[in-house]
Amino acid sequence: MTQRRLLLLLVLFFVALALPTSVLVYQAYGQLKWEAFYQHQRLARELTLRIDGDFRDLIEREESRPISDYEFLNVSGSEGSAFLQPSPLSQFPPQSELPGLLGYFQVDSAGQLRTPIVPDADASSYGISSSELQQRQQQDW
Repeated sequence: MTQRRLLLLLVLFFVALALPTSVLVYQAYGQLKWEAFYQHQRLARELTLRIDGDFRDLIEREESRPISDYEFLNVSGSEGSAFLQPSPLSQFPPQSELPGLLGYFQVDSAGQLRTPIVPDADASSYGISSSELQQRQQQDW
């Protein structure tokens, strides 16, 4: 066997091994690409379900809030010792565990938008200064 023939045989052997190997590498790369796609899709679905669950919990918590909390003043205590106190939603500036929340409101039976931030009566009788009242009114839409 000559050296040239041996070289040709080795090149043919290398090509015979390289072609299937390159096809396998190409297929594996395609599989990795689809696997990454499905993994991102699954993670996005899990994130969506978690956000939806948290949002549902938030809505349930707000729906369980008594309607009297949406007034500036509400009655607390038992029948014999009831007293008026500011609503927890009438704090200024509004305190919330939900970032970006600007305030609370309700639409009454007459279709009017009402918020507990601004009192219906004279604000000075509730200890609210005129500058704070002006800020509250600006906050009120």
